Amino acid sequence: VVACAIFAVSSYDYQSGGHLILWDLSLVLEFPPGTVILILSALLEQCNIIIKLGETQLSITFHSAGLFRWCHNGF
Repeated sequence: VVACAIFAVSSYDYQSGGHLILWDLSLVLEFPPGTVILILSALLEQCNIIIKLGETQLSITFHSAGLFRWCHNGF
């Protein structure tokens, strides 16, 4: 199993919303904009807590398995 990276972007009050929930580990983590976390996404169910009205919270997830397949196939 390979880890994937989740990158938090946008502008939101990370202390009141946008927290990262890792259900299988019973963890709720503050997830400030600009933060990157590595998780085993194939094994861990995750989501984010809602944010305030008018705020925007985006995450970019980098699934490394696709990159390994891409390299393995000679691209």
